[in-house]
Amino acid sequence: MSLENYTSTKFPSDSFLIVVKTHTRSFKESNFNLMKSIMDLFLVFINVHVQLETSPALWICKAGATLAVEKISDRKLSNLASVILTELCVVKNPSLILNTSMTAIAKARSPVAHEALLKWCVNFCKDFGVAYINDIMRTFSEWIIKVSFVLSERDQFSHNFNLTGK
Repeated sequence: MSLENYTSTKFPSDSFLIVVKTHTRSFKESNFNLMKSIMDLFLVFINVHVQLETSPALWICKAGATLAVEKISDRKLSNLASVILTELCVVKNPSLILNTSMTAIAKARSPVAHEALLKWCVNFCKDFGVAYINDIMRTFSEWIIKVSFVLSERDQFSHNFNLTGK
């Protein structure tokens, strides 16, 4: 069956992802190939929703953003994680994705993860513009300042990292 036969209410992304979530310990796998496949599956479903011009269920967006943030500092999965976050911002309100990302990164202990998400946020602002985050601007700004301060205090920033993205 082709994608044209589906409408926004008939595409079964919820059902597929519930099965995957059930059989993968809530999308938490230590096997690299399995984790990459799960992330690829999220990206496929997000792209289908882009083509159908619909928004996936809220839980899918939150699960996808959380998964991407958990893997954003992984050397082998960071590019895929960044793409998932960006594509989620295309199909769902970007402030929701950023808010979910900030909540998810709070659990991360590694400064590398915080810096990786901060870099993605800089690229997000360049690609989408800050108009998309007006409703969470205060929270977003406070998070950036907090993370920047903590990382610079610990001297954990990469020497070539610049918050302006230049």
